[in-house]
Amino acid sequence: GSPGRYILELRTGEGSCVDRDEVTVIADQDLPTVILTQDGPLTCAQESVVLDGSSSDFGPNFEAEWELPDGSVLTGQGLTLTVNEEGTYRLTITDLDNSCSNSAEVTVSANRQLPVVNAGEDDQFTCGVDTIELTASVTGSSGNVSAEWFLDGVSIPGATTLTLSATLPGNYRVEVEDIATGCVGQDIVQLTADIGTIASAEVE
Repeated sequence: GSPGRYILELRTGEGSCVDRDEVTVIADQDLPTVILTQDGPLTCAQESVVLDGSSSDFGPNFEAEWELPDGSVLTGQGLTLTVNEEGTYRLTITDLDNSCSNSAEVTVSANRQLPVVNAGEDDQFTCGVDTIELTASVTGSSGNVSAEWFLDGVSIPGATTLTLSATLPGNYRVEVEDIATGCVGQDIVQLTADIGTIASAEVE
């Protein structure tokens, strides 16, 4: 029945009241408190995100249900869920004592954009040019980056900035990591030696 004050009276056949009792019915319509957080976004370095509803109301007489971005539903997962796809996730908690439910949702985003790196144009050593300054430009990053240069696939000791003074021919590769996401972009520049010019100089 509905909440309220109910009175029961017992009467005789002549209408005399012989007993009377009353009871008050209180409605239990309290909704569970649902609090949902995440440690996203997804990045190149962080391949999964933990959804945490552990601050919500929960106990033996509560039931938790997760709704995924594709609309599918998971039960029996408890109040935490590890995910690796972006989208909106909803946690619904039901109080089995009063059948009242409440929900909260979070949207998991992803930032896996690789830095766009340009190591410059190919160049050439000549008799008059024995050092070539390489400068890598970077776009599409958070601005906080680290760099590492390689010569013919071998890491160059101490070459950890966006500039490099090259003195040897070969293929120079620069790898740039966006510190905020762990995403790495790269580019290669080829430096060659003008063998003909050097040989002529040696003959003279």
